[in-house]
Amino acid sequence: MKTRGKKLHEGLVETYGGMILDIDARMKRGEDVPDCLVKTLLNAQEVEQLDHLDMAILCSAFMIGGVETVRAKHSTGRTYINAFLDCFYNAMVLRTYSCLSRDSSKGPRGTGSCGW
Repeated sequence: MKTRGKKLHEGLVETYGGMILDIDARMKRGEDVPDCLVKTLLNAQEVEQLDHLDMAILCSAFMIGGVETVRAKHSTGRTYINAFLDCFYNAMVLRTYSCLSRDSSKGPRGTGSCGW
């Protein structure tokens, strides 16, 4: 588990650290950089005493949070299916019956299915 965690950490620092370095280089060349988290962190780096690792972790935190949110919704969905298995079963039966009762020649792309 430690090895996987270290690989994840290295990947996040490499990905988001590289993005920070790219945007920092663009700003130093005088290019127009749109307002974003990285630009804000770079502008506040000295005041907030942020090093490169701090900024990379802050940038990656939003990606990690998004993954957890989706995972939690999938987990909640599975919980509801298990809690209301009879309702789920009835919905599946109705869906199957609906597909079988339709004219199979009108399915999407000629597949003969109802497209559910």
